[in-house]
Amino acid sequence: MKERPMSSDFAPKGWHTVTPRVVVNDAERLVEFLRQVFDATGECRPDRPSVITIGDSMIMISDSGIRSAMTAFLRDAA
Repeated sequence: MKERPMSSDFAPKGWHTVTPRVVVNDAERLVEFLRQVFDATGECRPDRPSVITIGDSMIMISDSGIRSAMTAFLRDAA
């Protein structure tokens, strides 16, 4: 197996090397919950993953559909 360099050069500005993505049955409801409880910023986007910021961290939230609802998965920047 070929080794990959340990670099986050591919991450967009402001993003971390690994970004959690949560797939749920009601993304709009989760985004609103995060905004109220954690003072998160960002808007629900029904046509693509919503990017929500809590402090200096970003998470992606999507409605289920192509992917089944799950607690979370991690997406690396590569």
